[in-house]
Amino acid sequence: MLDCPPGLGSASDQIIRGASIILVPMIPSTLSRRTLEELKAHLNQHYKGGPPLFPVFNLVDRRRRAHRKAIEQNPAFPVIPMASAAEEMADRHAPLGAYAPRSAAAEATNELWRALTRRFASEPATAG
Repeated sequence: MLDCPPGLGSASDQIIRGASIILVPMIPSTLSRRTLEELKAHLNQHYKGGPPLFPVFNLVDRRRRAHRKAIEQNPAFPVIPMASAAEEMADRHAPLGAYAPRSAAAEATNELWRALTRRFASEPATAG
């Protein structure tokens, strides 16, 4: 697993070439959805048959109408809620599950992992 900053440059091109799947964390907003569409267009133009995208809504605040609307429009996207516990990971130097395993954010992250595991289990292995 590799993590890279947003943007399409030489580093991201190298990562795309080697990726089996691209996890796309995004705040549920119009701008994020537009950016996802631009990424899809870029991949279709430059990487036909390239790695599939796996969008994930993160920092979700269901009190916000725009967030609720985005989730309604994309019900298949996993949702990671905004949570103080998740923001503490950098300060604690520990994964969320180590200090807040029963938090809503930890449970959502665990469900995301299960969804990714199911996705990989259902895809045929490729020779590399």
